[in-house]
Amino acid sequence: VFLLAAGIIGYFAFDVVSLRVDTWWNPWPEANNRAFQIVQSIYAIAAGQIIGQGVGQGAAGFIPVVHSDFAFAAVAEEWGLIGSIGVVILVALLAGRGVRIAGRSSRAFRIYLAAGITILFAVQALLIMAGVTRLLPLTGVTLPFLSYGGSSMLMSSLMVGLLLYLSAPDEGIGR
Repeated sequence: VFLLAAGIIGYFAFDVVSLRVDTWWNPWPEANNRAFQIVQSIYAIAAGQIIGQGVGQGAAGFIPVVHSDFAFAAVAEEWGLIGSIGVVILVALLAGRGVRIAGRSSRAFRIYLAAGITILFAVQALLIMAGVTRLLPLTGVTLPFLSYGGSSMLMSSLMVGLLLYLSAPDEGIGR
């Protein structure tokens, strides 16, 4: 109830929220203006079909921020449905390993840290993939390990590094 109330208040109070919800709900009236990115993303995903256009053969350059927010659209265009499902499977595998690491830990801090990192990683990937495919409004987060950006790559690498550290036995230093 509070989330719904916050969403309604945010829609009327902040222009960015109303823009993203409006372009998510119906991007076609403003396809040449405010909703240009999402419409180009939809076209790119549709052009990918099942097996894609081929590596480097897509026209992902028509999407204005393809290197950052819309990297998943470029994957869908060049690798098709098969490549897109592959990315989803890789994210699911990493999330599954994080849950497994959390489940095998014997200390509460390690359990919470592994679970938190896993949830952060999975939710971030889910939000951007759902936003690019128009299942949810765009949030502005990047797709871990695929989107351009030093801070995104650094944080994704740190999260995986921490998961690797947490996967080691609880013995020795720091006990």
